[in-house]
Amino acid sequence: MSAAGGGPELLEAGPPPVSPTARRWRLVAVAVAVLLALTVGGLWVRGQEERAAGPVSSPSPRSPSSPSPLPVSSTRLPLPTAPVVLRRNGPPIEGLGSGDLFVRSLDTVYRIGLTTGRVTATTAAVGMSAPVGFLAGPSEVVLRPLDRVPGLVVPDDRPAAELRGPLRRASRLLPATDGQLWAGRPFDGRSSRLTLYHFDGTSSGVTVQANGSFLPDGAGGLLLVDGGGVRELVGPGRRITTGTVLATGPHHYLLADCPGGRTCITSRYDRRTRKPVRVPAEQAGLYGGGGTMSGDGRYVAAMTYGPDGSAVAEVVDLSSGRIVATLAEPNASADITSVASWSADGRRLVALDDGQLVVLDPATGERFTPDLDLPSLFGVALRS
Repeated sequence: MSAAGGGPELLEAGPPPVSPTARRWRLVAVAVAVLLALTVGGLWVRGQEERAAGPVSSPSPRSPSSPSPLPVSSTRLPLPTAPVVLRRNGPPIEGLGSGDLFVRSLDTVYRIGLTTGRVTATTAAVGMSAPVGFLAGPSEVVLRPLDRVPGLVVPDDRPAAELRGPLRRASRLLPATDGQLWAGRPFDGRSSRLTLYHFDGTSSGVTVQANGSFLPDGAGGLLLVDGGGVRELVGPGRRITTGTVLATGPHHYLLADCPGGRTCITSRYDRRTRKPVRVPAEQAGLYGGGGTMSGDGRYVAAMTYGPDGSAVAEVVDLSSGRIVATLAEPNASADITSVASWSADGRRLVALDDGQLVVLDPATGERFTPDLDLPSLFGVALRS
């Protein structure tokens, strides 16, 4: 057969010519073979897919060379991301002692060496659907949203991971002593129960349960709030007030008593002498509680909220009643301790102001912003 336009014959060196009848049967045989190959191939591919998927009611185990994908959450990355060193050394942050400072943005936790200036970034996104607790442990930091979104643990120099076991199930995480934390949830309609855990989720064997609700006492212990006021859960468990605890610190409480529903009296309670002393900071009685006090008991930092829901932290000198600083805080703060921490000596407060990290000297009112070049921040935790 010749190509169109008189080109060379395609079968010039081929076999002898084939008759038209034989050619038709050959074409039919080729078509049947092609259809058979397509059918068999389709069945083989379908069988491979079914074997890979496995039965619906009883999934087959995956091969070790094909690991199960990590669960994907709408609030965080599906795969762990190794920490990134942003700065190996830099100027120290003065006034905060030694140890590490942790701050967090919407999707990242930054660990800052207080004396080395080293900055490490670890992906850790928990979203903004609810306030987020932020606690520093001996070798990690924990983020715990106050809703059903799973919390995260960010180990030093390792990727973040979801909280597991009792820490994942807990509705509350409170700071404790010796690298531990209190975790639990309301036991029933009237009582609460907390258990003391290490940050890896292992129990210390200590559990407390009582009618009422628990508050952190500022020194790693607990206060119990019940119908008669507030009492300590150390020693004999004596009652410290029939009113309200506005703030706690390592050595003091700030109390508000309103006898007979009349004008409230604000006092600073010394935990060593067990004596309250009235303070002139009348506006402190307006705070809803959850404040944090400096080590010497002179200053208190507490949250207030504007009519539009905006959050503001006020730092008050309790000896004079003077407001020494006002800081704009994220609305998604769990409480003041998630956005502000006192140095170990109580002379500096490291906190957030309009999304930026600041270190405040309450004695002078001076503040400075460390040169870190970080995005807008939403949490602070200090490991001394």
